[in-house]
Amino acid sequence: MALKFQKLEQGLMTATQYGARFTQLSRYAGGLVRDEVEKTKRFVRGLRPGIKVGPMPFQFRVYIQVLEKALEVKKDTQENQEIRVGDNLL
Repeated sequence: MALKFQKLEQGLMTATQYGARFTQLSRYAGGLVRDEVEKTKRFVRGLRPGIKVGPMPFQFRVYIQVLEKALEVKKDTQENQEIRVGDNLL
């Protein structure tokens, strides 16, 4: 399980699914996540590039804050795509 945690990336998972899987596997990570800062860095490393835009990953040192921000960024991205699709229909 520790190896699965080390290799974990968001890939095709939603941010919610990735967060849940990350939390699940982090329980078996042992020394890989010594503290909250290391846990947060590992989570950010596994995010898709589109979600890691801007200073977001570096602002937070607490995992749950990064997860919440990733969900927010994903929601904003989806809304922007919906707006662009709507504009193209006009």
